Amino acid sequence: AVPGYNSISFTVVSIKMRWRILILLLFFGLRTQAWFPKNIAVGSISSRWKTAQTTTALHCKTREEKAGWIQEAFGIDEPMSNTLIQNVPKILNYKEDWLLERIKWYQDTLDTNGPDLAAHLIQSRGRVLSGSIETNEARIAALRTILCLEDARQIKKLATAGNPNLLSFESKFVADKVDHIADVFGTRTGKQWENTLSGRRHCFV
Repeated sequence: AVPGYNSISFTVVSIKMRWRILILLLFFGLRTQAWFPKNIAVGSISSRWKTAQTTTALHCKTREEKAGWIQEAFGIDEPMSNTLIQNVPKILNYKEDWLLERIKWYQDTLDTNGPDLAAHLIQSRGRVLSGSIETNEARIAALRTILCLEDARQIKKLATAGNPNLLSFESKFVADKVDHIADVFGTRTGKQWENTLSGRRHCFV
């Protein structure tokens, strides 16, 4: 036997090295996938994953910035509670794809017992959906149809001849959807609502 050589311990180390190599290969392979967060680097994966899910997910720099965006976009005048500010990353997480899911989260977080925030959004920012639809109930239904993208036929009925691809799946950004809504409902004043979101479009991803 070779002095100082332990075949069992060497085998264990060899197996560990193989697993590390396999894990690294798997990690770099996953990074090539579109759904895998690109801002995760090697090392401290778990902590970086949490960071990617919260503060860096939509490139909003601070929680206060996100809270300010919510106040501005939804016409909330009173200061945001600390609880809401602490939970803001949850509603702006890149995994929450649809605005209505975020609206529902706002509703639950703000504990609103009156009209839901979809109705509040339409009433306070009515110029977006003003025009050919007469009642708020119809506008709410239209907004849900458009943003949920559940029924392509209903979406096409709302589209004008000059805008046949209203809010198709190619339109991923809500800022673009607001512009489309303004076109469909025959008002360019919808741009005013879009302008209030200037500089914050990335929060709608």
